[in-house]
Amino acid sequence: MKKSISKFVPRLWRTGLALFFGLLLASCWLSLARNSTAWVHAAPLAAPLAAPIEPPEGYPKFNQSHMTVTPDLVSTGGATLEYRIEIVNTGAYTGNNVILTDALPVSTTYKSSEASVSPQPTFTDGVLFWNGTVGFDSTVVITLAVDVHPAFEGLVTNTAEISHTALTGPVLISADAMVTDDPFFEIEKTSVPAIPGSNKPLTYTISITNRGQPATNLPIDVTDELPADTTFRSAGQGGTYHLGTNSVTWERSVNLGTGESEQFVFSVQVGDVLSGTVLYNTNYQVENPLSEIAAGDIYSVTVLDPILFLYKETVPFPPGSNQNVVYKLTVLNKGSLATNLQIDDTIPAGVTYVSGGTRVGNTVRWTLPSLDTGESAEVSFTVYIGDVAEVPVLNNNYQVCSAEGVCQSGIPLTSIVKGPTFEAYAFLDPIAKKPGGGTGPVTPTLTIKNLGPGYALDATAMIYFDRISVSLTDMLVIPDVGSL
Repeated sequence: MKKSISKFVPRLWRTGLALFFGLLLASCWLSLARNSTAWVHAAPLAAPLAAPIEPPEGYPKFNQSHMTVTPDLVSTGGATLEYRIEIVNTGAYTGNNVILTDALPVSTTYKSSEASVSPQPTFTDGVLFWNGTVGFDSTVVITLAVDVHPAFEGLVTNTAEISHTALTGPVLISADAMVTDDPFFEIEKTSVPAIPGSNKPLTYTISITNRGQPATNLPIDVTDELPADTTFRSAGQGGTYHLGTNSVTWERSVNLGTGESEQFVFSVQVGDVLSGTVLYNTNYQVENPLSEIAAGDIYSVTVLDPILFLYKETVPFPPGSNQNVVYKLTVLNKGSLATNLQIDDTIPAGVTYVSGGTRVGNTVRWTLPSLDTGESAEVSFTVYIGDVAEVPVLNNNYQVCSAEGVCQSGIPLTSIVKGPTFEAYAFLDPIAKKPGGGTGPVTPTLTIKNLGPGYALDATAMIYFDRISVSLTDMLVIPDVGSL
């Protein structure tokens, strides 16, 4: 025990001396640091501190302000309209002295007004006026009530103006209300497909919506003149084609409440036109005996050929030696409907065809009946790669064609074949034993992994034992592959 303690005494003594000199050096360093700090404070300033930087100037923003009216549809004979004006400040600064002016619509009389914050609005000479503050991210609400003159019929449009010195111009907001005893219609148009193709059908849908009073057994006439470069195919809902005017008409009675709609459908055949041709609908309308004719806005669609894209990839990537590899081809259509598509791919040199598609000589082929706008399709075929590594396999001759005469080749694909990659490690269980061998067994284990991607053929593993007695019957291979 004394001998054991004496072994550690020198270590403790050296440690104590090191600690003592370390504390002494630290004390000296702190003293110098304190003296150095005192010297810095004692030195005079070279120049006065600069004045703080002023924040950048900004301005309020009111472009999100809006106006609504309730109700937006009234009958004649006198009615009250209530406007809600919301002055919304989305700028980073408070708006002081914000001004709102609102000249009353014609054929209306001022009734009342109110603001959500002080001051309250004033009304003079037919104009509503408010001047106040709108904070950042705040909204001031001003309400205005007006009475419509009993004899007035038509559209009441109210437009207000928001101004501020920081704005480049006033912000205008408005709201409409219809005063009528009759139904009146809004007409719109859509078409399918969204991208029509040359020599293919195109279907138009005309939608009429009642924006006025309810319509009961109201006779209407809907007319649509066919676009140039199209020919009539068919019309639904009792529509009739007139060759002389090249138009489709519907004559019928409708029952439509306020906001309700009805559709009228007809189809045409697009002519043999160039890709990029624009078809214009410039003359379509709805007419009824109670209100004016409602004409639709100009409607146009662009005729395009199919626009095909072709991509290819391998699974796995990169391909590995001594195994199957799948070539996956994806075709995408961004144009009009493509029909009777044919995809051809040449089998690369240095591989063996296994399956997929239809083999025609050295070509693999697929057919697709159609591919619509925005649709994609995927095909694949399988080949076998032999016992090679770091060898490029070139697949550079593949394409897709459609009955519309559109063809698209794929980008050449070069794949470098990768061989097997091994990882090996060994361990003993237990890792230590008493001298002399003992009586318990020691189990050595060697693990070999192929991290790929290639398969290994005729692989050999060598295990060397030193100072361990092993017989062949003591060894196992898991899984049971190869022989010892």
